[in-house]
Amino acid sequence: MDTALISLQELVKKDETWFYKEFLCGFMTMYQDKTFVITEHSKPKLLGPANIKEKEAWLLETAKEEFNDYVLNKRENYKAFKITYQDEPIGTIFYQLVSDKEQTIYLTQIFITPAFQKKGISAYLINQMLPKLHPTYKRCEVLTRHQNDVALLLYNKLGFSIGDISLVQKYGYNPLYYIGLYKVMT
Repeated sequence: MDTALISLQELVKKDETWFYKEFLCGFMTMYQDKTFVITEHSKPKLLGPANIKEKEAWLLETAKEEFNDYVLNKRENYKAFKITYQDEPIGTIFYQLVSDKEQTIYLTQIFITPAFQKKGISAYLINQMLPKLHPTYKRCEVLTRHQNDVALLLYNKLGFSIGDISLVQKYGYNPLYYIGLYKVMT
């Protein structure tokens, strides 16, 4: 794939319907056969392969929350981009710029539409584009569910290390559901 044809465009309100559809499609492909725990009404709830409708509802709610936080009511240092290839949307990347001692990029969400997965796009974004966009930021952190095999393989391949539970707690998540990973950027 010619990475010169990949670009980032700010995600805007008019992208909302496209985002929800692609987010749901991309994550359901990965999670449909998995069993994992979500929190519903402040209580843990187990979702298995038979809970397709509940998984879709949970993913749609997650997508709405992220779109609200990163696009509609954008906070300072929150970034949301549509990833395009030859000007066609193929995914999104959401992240926060954290002004801590390491100057950290907290990668909150990245997804590539199924037709463009496994083509090195995420690696290109993380290893090349983000360091060029934010050259003073020297660390990248990410959380993923324990069941997200695709993400765990990707981050391992990219040289991320597993953090301790404080990394998950730093961003307000439960270490029973998520694993934190980090990488020093070069």
